[in-house]
Formats: sequence, structure tokens, C-alpha cells
Amino acid sequence: MPPIGYSPVKPRMPISKRALLPTKNEQLLYVNPLGQLYLFTSGVFLGMAGDRLRGRKNNNCLLIFFSAFLLFMFVFFPVSGGQINLVVGNTRLVLSLICVLFVFVVFLMDLKVVGWIGKFLLFLGETCYSIYLIHPLVALPLAKIFKIFLLDEKYSYLFSIVIVFVLSSLSYKFIERPSIKKAKALSVNLVSDLKY
Repeated sequence: MPPIGYSPVKPRMPISKRALLPTKNEQLLYVNPLGQLYLFTSGVFLGMAGDRLRGRKNNNCLLIFFSAFLLFMFVFFPVSGGQINLVVGNTRLVLSLICVLFVFVVFLMDLKVVGWIGKFLLFLGETCYSIYLIHPLVALPLAKIFKIFLLDEKYSYLFSIVIVFVLSSLSYKFIERPSIKKAKALSVNLVSDLKY
């Protein structure tokens, strides 16, 4: 007779842990690109609104207070169930709205970040798309390799971060930046051709 609390379907995994895992439908909902479309749209609208509001004098103290409040709301927002509950349903909408508002408030602040923190933030800003594209290609295989060799999972995350940053930097320098320059030159030529 199996121990109490274990599922006959997966005898090695306790029922409590199995309940926290996403179902196949929840996983498909999360990875669906159209499910992320509202984030892209929010970014476009924030950029448009931010351009209009950027030159105005803003009260940085009030904006810092509001951003701290939003950060507090994000961290302490009550969620029950498994990790998938963070990224589906109403919880996802509320947490996404908090993130969008936080980004907008920080965008409105008149902050000048210098030194190594400024350089690191600039690096993240330039390479964020490469990081987004490359991270699953590095992190997932590396996690499996660490699991095969029974190494601590925490180290796979550390190695993944380093490798992703290096590959993203190279991708930005040798692929993205040259492509952006060529696209700008091409668009300038197309616009000048349309004027005449």
C-alpha cells in the first residue's frame, strides 16, 4: 500500500507538489505569444505618452513614493496555489498592470544614473531583446545537464546568467547593431524615394 499523500498516477511525487504544477492548458495559455500582446501594446502606449510628458517638470518625490507603493503592492499581492497562478487569470492582469504603472512612473522620473550601475542598466537596455531570445536556449539545456550530473540547480542559474549575458552582448554587437544601421539606411532611402 502506497504511503498516504502520494498519487497512484505519479507515485514518486506528493499530491501537494503535483497540484502546484501547471496543467497542459495553463502552460499553453502562458506560452502563447498572443497572450503577451497586451504587454507589447502597453509598451507602445507608454512610449507615446511618455514622449509627451517627458519634458514637463515632475515631482520626483511623489513619483518615488508611488513607485515604492507599486513595488510593495507587487511583492505583497496575495496569491494562493501554485506558481502558475502568478501568470494566468485575474492575478496576471493585476500584476501586469502594477508592472506597467511602475515602468511608466520610473520613466517619468528625472533620474540620472551614473557609474557602473548606469553602464549595467544601459547594457541591459541594449541587450534585453537578445537576453529574451537566448535565455531559454541556454538555461533549459544547462539545467538538464546539471540535473544529469546531480549538481546543485542554483549553480546552473548562475552559469546561465553569465553565458546569456555574454551571448547577448555578442549578438547585440555583431547582429542587432549592424542590422539596425542597415535598416535605418534602407528606410531613409525609401522615404527619400517616396518624396520624389
